[in-house]
Amino acid sequence: MFEESQEKALKLANEMRAAGTDIIYCSGLVPEKFAGLARQHVPCCGHVGYLPVNNTWYGGPRGVGKTAEEAKKVYDDVMALEAAGCIAVEMECVPAKVAEEITKRTKLLVFSMGSGPNCDGQFIFSEDLMGTNLGRYPRHSITYANLFTCAVDALKQFCLDVQSGAYPQARHCIKINDQEFARFQQSLASSPTRLDRVLDSAPKSLDQYDHF
Repeated sequence: MFEESQEKALKLANEMRAAGTDIIYCSGLVPEKFAGLARQHVPCCGHVGYLPVNNTWYGGPRGVGKTAEEAKKVYDDVMALEAAGCIAVEMECVPAKVAEEITKRTKLLVFSMGSGPNCDGQFIFSEDLMGTNLGRYPRHSITYANLFTCAVDALKQFCLDVQSGAYPQARHCIKINDQEFARFQQSLASSPTRLDRVLDSAPKSLDQYDHF
């Protein structure tokens, strides 16, 4: 929607800010669209380097800026976002030395995703950090837990506990006063049990079945 028109971009940005968003991030948005938002004092964050949205043009995931020409293009993209009024940029999969030099030369806050330690901040997907990513983990990711495996193990144990009767225990159950329960049972005296209802609906003889 940000890409459709300046009016729709501003409308969506205002809705997001009303919901509590501090900054608008959009991958692949051209500087001109960011400029329109910045003129309305909307804090914006751009994206340079490897953009998954443009994966086809890169020939697949790869580092961007490993040649002088490509590195200069990353620099130019950052400067264009700065001129457009952005306040920050995500720099993804750019050589660390290149990212450091660009960070020295821009007023933007530069957040590194796989672009080395010398930017203003670091950004990694929580799926990689917590081990819930089912796909390939990129080189720059770091994982502190394996919550996916923990979740599967927990679900398996739950199934086993239910099947064995280990769950639920008395401490998991809500109690009712014995007198109140007796009154409740009396109120159901004329209500058939599940077994009674099944037996009542069962055929009384084989003659009730259709003959082929």
